Amino acid sequence: MNAPLRSYMLPLFQQNWSLFAPNPVADQYLLEVRGVSKDLTTTPWLTPSADELEGLRHSVLPDRTVRLTSELSRSAARAINGLPDEAEKYVGWNYHYDAWNRLRDDMASTNHGSVSTAIDTALGYDEVLTLYATQFLAATPHDGIDVTYVQYRIVRDQTESYYSTARGTTSRTTVVTSGRRPLETRPGQDRKGFSAFVDSQGSR
Repeated sequence: MNAPLRSYMLPLFQQNWSLFAPNPVADQYLLEVRGVSKDLTTTPWLTPSADELEGLRHSVLPDRTVRLTSELSRSAARAINGLPDEAEKYVGWNYHYDAWNRLRDDMASTNHGSVSTAIDTALGYDEVLTLYATQFLAATPHDGIDVTYVQYRIVRDQTESYYSTARGTTSRTTVVTSGRRPLETRPGQDRKGFSAFVDSQGSR
């Protein structure tokens, strides 16, 4: 769980030479979440990352919350993509109760019953993203939908290289979508404070 939490908490502007040639950053990650009712009615997909990015506009010194979910999504996508195909498929499965114990068992079944580091890391990110989605949806109106489960998806927009662009290809989008997870919270989470944060980002 340490790696997902570090990704969640680290500030945006750190020394990162990948800003420069010959291989500058060429992609952007966005987190989207939605709620699902017991009868499987869904809310629209909401994009907390887009609201956070507004904090970059006209701000010389944006605070540490800017791009928080984008950076978390980047790390989560890498962890999920690092799973063997047989284990990765379970990220898209629905687990309506005891989600991470069952996910762990199902993924471990693809590795002779053993939980590898890759599995453990991916599960940590799945759990943190579910916790975030739960908090975000609790702070957002749903037009009468009684949310029982949450889903997240990670959208990666990748700009092609100069040479690919010259051939007419400009970008490509890939999406990782989770299955349904039960609402999940942890002791000490500040729902009131989170709602105030969402309000400040213009999500409501």
